[in-house]
Amino acid sequence: MFHKNLVWGSSGNMSVKFSETEMLITASGSRLTALVPDDIVKVDVHSGVTHGDKHPTKEKSLHENIYKNRPDVNAVIHTSPAYAMLLCCSDEKLQENMFIESMVYLNQIEFVDYYHPGSDELAHAVSEAAMKSDIIIMKNHGVVVLAKTLEKALDLLETLETACMVHFLAKRSGHKLKSISPSNVNDFWENAGYTR
Repeated sequence: MFHKNLVWGSSGNMSVKFSETEMLITASGSRLTALVPDDIVKVDVHSGVTHGDKHPTKEKSLHENIYKNRPDVNAVIHTSPAYAMLLCCSDEKLQENMFIESMVYLNQIEFVDYYHPGSDELAHAVSEAAMKSDIIIMKNHGVVVLAKTLEKALDLLETLETACMVHFLAKRSGHKLKSISPSNVNDFWENAGYTR
């Protein structure tokens, strides 16, 4: 993520669920750009009990709520890459169906209002949004992606950041983006071998 400019400093957090009841999550203040084993904390998803010397990120409840409500999810990444932050801090909307990957990965994005990091309000809003989408834009805060595997979550994050970059570079240069036609979109889902 660091080499692809998807993380910076100590902004963001991530977790992986490795059993029905336990997750590994980044510790408070850890830098996603240079994680070491001591930056990882084991947490019981249902009781909130932590194991280890460090405290988990203050957004632990956000991750716990997602895992409780989405048993199909095993990985959650929260970060704030530059172009996605432009989307988070504006009223812009991404154009749908710009390219194949945006059709496959970005077909439903949920937005939640600003709530303070670590707050119960934020954890609740994100977990509600996670019932509808695997990509959540937290206004003036950052992005949450969730998936069955960490690799799939990274696919979502990379695709979102690329789509945001295309959108804002086109806007800055005055280029008008064209979407794939509705008939081609329908044909893609019916005949190209992809599932929603």
